[in-house]
This record gives sequence, structure tokens and C-alpha cells, in this order.
Amino acid sequence: MTSTNLSFSVTALTPNTPYYFTFRATNTADVLWATNVLNFTTLALPPTPVLPVSGVTIANGVPSFSFTAAARCKYRLNYKNALTDAVWTPGAWSTNVTGSSLPMTLTDPSATDKPQRFYRIEAANP
Repeated sequence: MTSTNLSFSVTALTPNTPYYFTFRATNTADVLWATNVLNFTTLALPPTPVLPVSGVTIANGVPSFSFTAAARCKYRLNYKNALTDAVWTPGAWSTNVTGSSLPMTLTDPSATDKPQRFYRIEAANP
């Protein structure tokens, strides 16, 4: 008997949904289905961080964005210098490793002396 590792990438899966799969092997002699069915559940989407008006501050040219981070979710501050820029420049990930929500602040120290900058906060399940 021969075994091998298999992988298959899929896209457009629905968050927080169970999926089931099995495998089929074919050769010139036969077609066989695996006897076991395996499953996994996709992660739920993290809640969108809500920035209160008081959560956006600037001190010495450095903007700070304060919000409540969901339990076990990670966040990063991305920016563009112009809305017409094709891509966002990503910041470093910060993770709330606790089992409950807690305050989190993300800053952009590279923003000093920039005439303008546009931001978005990206959230993900680790």
C-alpha cells in the first residue's frame, strides 16, 4: 500500500460554516473513494472595530486609533498616502490573546511630516 499527502486550496468559503470532504483515487485499474469523511469549520469573521470619535488622536504628528479589540482577534493599521494608490501599506499585526475584549491602540509613527494619509484597520482571526 502506498500513501501520500494531499492538499487542495479552495476559495470563497462562508465564515463560521462546516465543510465536509473525502478523497477519490483513480488509476487504470479502479476508482476508489476514501472510506472516511473529514470536516472542518471555517473561522467566524472578527467583529468590525468601532472607532469612537474620541478614539482618534494625534500627538506630535503621530496618529493613534483606539478601539475595543475582540477576544483572540488580530488587527493591523494599513495606510495610503493617496486614495488613488493601488495598494495599502500594511502595518504590524497586534493580537488580543486574551479570552475577552480589551482596549487596543494602533499608531503610525511613520506619519510625521506627511501632508495627508488615509487609514483602514484590518481585522482577522489568528
